[in-house]
Amino acid sequence: MGVYETLPVDAKRFGFRIYHLSKDGPLHKAGLNEFSDFLIPPDEVYENKKPFSDWISQHAGQVLNLQVYSLKNRVFKPLTVKANPKDSKDGYLGAAIRYENWSIAHKNVLHVINVKEGSFAKDKLGLVNNDDYIIAIKPEGTNVISLNKEDEDPLTILSKGIKEHLGCECDFYLYNVNTGSRVVTARIEDNSYFTLGCDVAYGKLHEFPLVVEKNEKEEDIKVETLPVEKKDLDEVKNEVVVQDPQRLEKEKEKYKEEEKKEEEKKEDNKQEQ
Repeated sequence: MGVYETLPVDAKRFGFRIYHLSKDGPLHKAGLNEFSDFLIPPDEVYENKKPFSDWISQHAGQVLNLQVYSLKNRVFKPLTVKANPKDSKDGYLGAAIRYENWSIAHKNVLHVINVKEGSFAKDKLGLVNNDDYIIAIKPEGTNVISLNKEDEDPLTILSKGIKEHLGCECDFYLYNVNTGSRVVTARIEDNSYFTLGCDVAYGKLHEFPLVVEKNEKEEDIKVETLPVEKKDLDEVKNEVVVQDPQRLEKEKEKYKEEEKKEEEKKEDNKQEQ
């Protein structure tokens, strides 16, 4: 957990996305949310290029004044929280966090729009049409693979992550508009043609759902307005299909051999008659 020594020029658009909260930990008690909330480090972390983990450890057991960016509300909120002492088994904040760009996180998700009956998406993941969003995956033995990246689109990231871990147990980090965050674990089938069994989409019409709290006055809401590029307005829909060309070719050859043997067997039967 830490901000790397070499920070990007636009480092202040990065924060720590919360992927897991320990029950009754400091951030859980503060009412933060998994997947949709980002911890924003104080200015001294950015200015001194100081690892966030080092800064937190220096303030163990103390009251911290931070900011939180809410992806759900698209607002910044002040956070006052007391860090755990150094000997806490849950860490200083009682959370698993990951360094990500909060300013593009709203568009780097996959919206589930059509789940097929009897599919992996339906039977193993329990995905719900229109209500579910895929945030990230974590194949066994690896770190979290977030769909929130600047150099690749979320569909490519998901497809590549699945292809490289066929036959593995995988955690799917999901967000539902009605019930919030959840993690579902399922084994990715190890075959030459794996399909998730649902259509997913990304683009302006499929961004992380925005919720405006009723008790928030419009003038109190600080929303980060970013320039919109034409490509952001495009809607991209596709089914997640993973193919292994080499294995697929071997299976085709095997099928041809079996078909040939079957024909030869039929021919032998004819001759005996």
